Amino acid sequence: METNQRCINELLNEHKFNIPNYQRPYSWTEKHINELMSDLYENYKDTDNNYKNQDDNIYFLGSIITINSRILDGGYEVIDGQQRTTTLFILLSVIYHYTESKLIKSLISSIIIEDKQLKIYLANENNRFIYNRMIANTPNDKEIQENEKNNKLTKVHLKYIQNYNHIKDALDEIKKDDIEFKLLDFTKYILNSVFLVHVNCYNLETGCRFFETMNNRGLDLRQIDLFKAFMINKNHKELSK
Repeated sequence: METNQRCINELLNEHKFNIPNYQRPYSWTEKHINELMSDLYENYKDTDNNYKNQDDNIYFLGSIITINSRILDGGYEVIDGQQRTTTLFILLSVIYHYTESKLIKSLISSIIIEDKQLKIYLANENNRFIYNRMIANTPNDKEIQENEKNNKLTKVHLKYIQNYNHIKDALDEIKKDDIEFKLLDFTKYILNSVFLVHVNCYNLETGCRFFETMNNRGLDLRQIDLFKAFMINKNHKELSK
C-alpha cells in the first residue's frame, strides 16, 4: 500500500482515473457544492499574497483510495473518493469556461483533458457526456430544460449539470462580493494548495478493507457496494487463473 499527499495539480496531471460500475452514482448536492466553494474561497483569502505562500495555508480536501486500473495503462481505479474527484473535474471545467484567459485555459486543459478526452473515465459513458456538454460546450439552460422535458437526460446527467451551474453561481457571488478577486490566483490556489491523501492499494480486497477503516468526508459506499466490488474482484481473479 502506497500513501502520498498530493496537490490537485500533481494528482490529476500525472494520472488518469476510472470510476467503476460498482460505485454509487454521482450524488453531490447543492449543499456539498456550497460547502466546498466556501471552504476553498475562505482558505484562499486567508493565504498571504494569495497563492505565492501556498505552503502556509494548505487546504486538505480528504482522501482518495485507489487500486491500479485494470483498463487504464498507468491509471487508477477509484475505490473511494469518486464524489470529490468528479466534482473537481466539474469545478475545473467551470473555471475553464468562466474566463477568456488563455493562461487559465491552458493550465486547466493540460490537467483534465488528453487527446480530446477527459482524464477521468466514468461508468456508462458519462465522461463523454461531461466532455461534450461541459468542456467542448457550456451547458445551455434552454436545451437542458427541453431535454429534461423529453426525458433525454438521466438523473446523473442532470446532477452534473446542476452542480456545474451551482459552481458557476458560487463564482458569480464571489466575484460580486470581492472586487479584488483574481480568478488566476484562485485557480493556482486550487491546483497547488488543495491536497488529497492518495492511498493506492495492491488490490481491490485490500482497498475495500482499508476503506472500511476510514471516515471520509463525502458520500460513502454502502455495504452492498463493497460486497459487489469484492465479488467483481473475486470473479476477476478466477477468470485470470
